[in-house]
Amino acid sequence: MEMTEPEARNPGPAWGYGFIHKVDRWTPEPVFRRLLHLGAILSIPLLPRRARASRHYLNRVLARRATWADVGRHFIAFADFLAQRLRVSDGLPNRCFLDPEHQGDFVARASGSGPILFGTFHLGHSDLLGFWLTNFQRSVRMIRLRVGNSSDLESIHRRFAGAVNFIWVNDPADIPFAIRDAIQEGHSVALQCDRPDFSSKTAVFTFFGEERVFPVTIFHLAQAFQLPVVLAFGIADRSGGIRVFSLPAFEPIEGDRRSSLLRAHAHFESAIRLVEGILRENPFQWFNFEESGSSPR
Repeated sequence: MEMTEPEARNPGPAWGYGFIHKVDRWTPEPVFRRLLHLGAILSIPLLPRRARASRHYLNRVLARRATWADVGRHFIAFADFLAQRLRVSDGLPNRCFLDPEHQGDFVARASGSGPILFGTFHLGHSDLLGFWLTNFQRSVRMIRLRVGNSSDLESIHRRFAGAVNFIWVNDPADIPFAIRDAIQEGHSVALQCDRPDFSSKTAVFTFFGEERVFPVTIFHLAQAFQLPVVLAFGIADRSGGIRVFSLPAFEPIEGDRRSSLLRAHAHFESAIRLVEGILRENPFQWFNFEESGSSPR
């Protein structure tokens, strides 16, 4: 769909992604990491809302009063992820493997035929799972907010051209038609399910002891199109790959919307409990820097 120049922006200057990319290419790894981490620390006072949200979240997941040093580790973890995403867009292999205790049926579903609705959170390297789906000969359409400085997504689009494309949500009125068209053309659709912006369907769940609004549009889409929902999350592994945690697929009940959505609520509850377990072991891997769960991309 044709879009005018978007007004929303990612934090940082327009040249930020390109600069990081070039420094990474031409700087030895230890030097690059030091510069990247220094930049993450220096960005904290420039992003006060996100810093407050980081500390609010860390207070809960660490079960103590988070320090600014903790916030620094949180920002550094996100900078490391951003660098990895840029490297994947530049051709780095995107190696993924299933967690033995939480395999769900991700591979079985991804290896099958027909469109699927894939959902994830802003957790660790989960954002890269959509590109893993190309290994299963799947064509994926990712739901994204188009912002003014998103050259990282442009690079990824070039690498996975054809197999991965985007449905921009800047105009909410167009979203249902774009998703319908993608599904009818045989594409799977991937959604972030932890920020309610641009989502017409939301529900309240308890997340680390606090009520939080989550989007549940993915389950309404499942009911409308009679498609399975696969929720999966990825954490960077010491081997350099991504450890994938997945739940068994949710299957809608044809003709029984109420029962189907009740089951969907329980399914999403299970996903949140899984995410809480992952974050207790990896507390600095939550990249939804919003207290309310509502923010731009």
